[in-house]
This record gives sequence, C-alpha cells and structure tokens, in this order.
Amino acid sequence: MSNGLVDPSDRQIFLDRHFAKTRSDLDHRPSVEWFDETLEANHWASLNDVSPGDAAMLLCRFNPNAEKFDDVQDTTTDELAPVHLKQLQQRFEDLSKSSPTPRTLRDWHLAAKSMKVRYHSWIDEYMEATWIAPVAGSDTSEPEARAPVPIVDTIVTKQYQPTKKEGILLKRKALVSKYRPTWPDIESDLNHASENGLSDAAKGINFGDWFESSALAWAEQRGKRTSKKPEPASNSMYDLLGKKITKY
Repeated sequence: MSNGLVDPSDRQIFLDRHFAKTRSDLDHRPSVEWFDETLEANHWASLNDVSPGDAAMLLCRFNPNAEKFDDVQDTTTDELAPVHLKQLQQRFEDLSKSSPTPRTLRDWHLAAKSMKVRYHSWIDEYMEATWIAPVAGSDTSEPEARAPVPIVDTIVTKQYQPTKKEGILLKRKALVSKYRPTWPDIESDLNHASENGLSDAAKGINFGDWFESSALAWAEQRGKRTSKKPEPASNSMYDLLGKKITKY
C-alpha cells in the first residue's frame, strides 16, 4: 500500500478471488440434473396423472416422495410463504373436481400460470429446459387421455413454448444492482416474475439467469423505467479498487 492507493498486487488478488467465486457460483447453480436428483423432477414429469396435492407440493419445490404435506405446509421457502402452498393446493383440488381428467406435471404448471397464482420459479426453468419442440410435419396429436384439458372461468390452456429472449445473461443480484436506479420496482417484479409475465419474457434456462435486454423491454412496455441512467455494472468494482483509502 502506498500513497493511499490500492497496491497493484492486492488489486490482482482481489480480482482473482472475485472471479474465482463467480466461477464457483456458476458451477454450483441448480440445473436440470440437480432438480432431478433433489425433487425427482424427471420421475414426476414422466407421469400421466399427478394428483392435485402432489402437484401443489412440487410447484412449491417440495418432493411428495420425501416429504408429507402436513410437515411442510407451514414452511417458508426462499420464494414462498406457507399460504402460497395452501392456496395452490386448494385451487388445484377445485379444478380437479370441476374438470376431472388426468393431468401431467406440465399440465398443472400451465394451469397455475393461467390462474396467476404464486408458485416457485424452479418449475418455470425446468419446464423450459426440458421442453422438446415437435418435429416439423410430424403428428403432434396426443392420445385422448392427454388431450388439452378444458379449464373453467379465466383459465385458458395453450401449448407451452419458450418465448424469444435476447441480451446478455445477468444474475439476479447484478440485474438489480445495475437497474434499481431506473427500475424502482425491480426486486418486487422479480419476486413475482412467475405471476406478472417477467419469467416468460426474460428468464434464462439456468437458475438465477435473466436476459438483460428482454427484462428491460418487459419493464419498458409496462412503464416501469425512469429516465435516470444507471452506472455501468462493471464500474462499481473497479472504481472501488482505485479509490483512496482514508483512515479515521
């Protein structure tokens, strides 16, 4: 340390540690395989008929084969409060009674999106990552038991297709840090992304990834952006390293 500035060698050590942590975070982010291992997602996704209660637990990131509803109904998770699991179960059971038919996990996911109820974002990422587009010219009709399910009231079934997403991928923390000055509600919008359409518009395949340009376009369309320009995300780290250190 000299002249009150960060020593170049210390600066390099800081950078090495920063990027090593970034690489480590990327290596340990949840993936399709991770969800298959922890939630048996591939097993549940392969079933032709998933019960309303099991579907509600799965969409709230609980594995019905490992946990019982009564044991988790008062659990607060990283995204949901206990009331969200209870409401989802009630809505699913009501739908099952009013329109009885076999439903897959993907069917329940589409129903939840149409109902605009809260559920955990893991299922959005998993369904998008495992969606297989039909081959052009092939017969895409399904057996009668798997035909599109008529849903009452405001629920509309549609074929699940990932939307076109553009821009650099940013982690949630980086996106919030960069655009909070011009997008005051960004954290609230991200927390409710599965309900307000932000997940469909800008969610990346890997857990925690967001397409920067698509997220901004979503915010612009809804008048959520202000005119103040954000500082480039990269400036914060490098400016900090170049500032004088004052001892009190």
